[in-house]
Amino acid sequence: MTTPSYFGIDVSKHALDLGDPDRYHRRFDNTVDGIAALVAFLRDNDPTLIAIEATGGYERGVVAALQEAAIPVAVVHPGRVRSFARSCGVRHKNDRIDSMVLARFAERTKPRATERQDDCVQQLRIHRDRRGQLVEDLKREKIRLESVQNDEIRAGIEMHMQVLKQMVAALDRTIDAVIAASKELQQKREVMESVVGVGPQTATTLLAYVPELGHVNRQQIAAILGVAPYASDSGNREGRRRISGGRRIPRKVVYMAAIAAARSNDVIKEFYLRLRAKGKPAKVALAACMRKLIVYLNSILQELPPVSEC
Repeated sequence: MTTPSYFGIDVSKHALDLGDPDRYHRRFDNTVDGIAALVAFLRDNDPTLIAIEATGGYERGVVAALQEAAIPVAVVHPGRVRSFARSCGVRHKNDRIDSMVLARFAERTKPRATERQDDCVQQLRIHRDRRGQLVEDLKREKIRLESVQNDEIRAGIEMHMQVLKQMVAALDRTIDAVIAASKELQQKREVMESVVGVGPQTATTLLAYVPELGHVNRQQIAAILGVAPYASDSGNREGRRRISGGRRIPRKVVYMAAIAAARSNDVIKEFYLRLRAKGKPAKVALAACMRKLIVYLNSILQELPPVSEC
């Protein structure tokens, strides 16, 4: 019987540090050639699971290469890993130590391996990332415009805002084209947009950032979005249930969708008013609406028949 082997990879812009629970192995360049050498090394060691922190994009190349090589890899939340390190008494932090902590995290917690994303979903995520950046730039320029007094600077800001709006519009057309190229994505977006309160941006964001939607159960999808209430009890004290964690970007759009649904979706509106009538604070009732909405979207996507891309 083969002994399970776990590895951790600490990812930075230029380097990939590899370690197992007991020792540091070596550093690879975060380049095409370096990733290829890393994959070859791991193939020889037949890993059970590899843990990598989500680092805002620097990990995508190595994760894709590992998945292509059928090597199980789990992309994990950095906050969970730091909490785990503190629980193990690890106070020091550097690339070598982090790789070993990640390996130990994989060994002890055995996170689920991250599924390989469809090429269309990857492209959708890339373009949606860029759209989000441009929208944030637009917001900042709008704030600057409100306080600027110089006419020349004001004209420059307005010109820049116009360019940003054109770029956002171009990205929207690209995103539509990416979704149109996939019958599955197209079908999912149409079904989600049929729900009152869910608009094109909400549907697109969920397709890009929550590929698990329609493939997991209600408890799992609520946890992924960070809308599952967690107990805080001790002895005879029953603490308040709170929601926490979750993926920030999709959670934000589901929040906005829940506000819209609480006003115009008969089912969500009735649910919201019923909670308010029971004395629930508005934020608590709205969080419950978020959970109800995402669970409903998950359930209707589960019922969709498989779509052939041919």
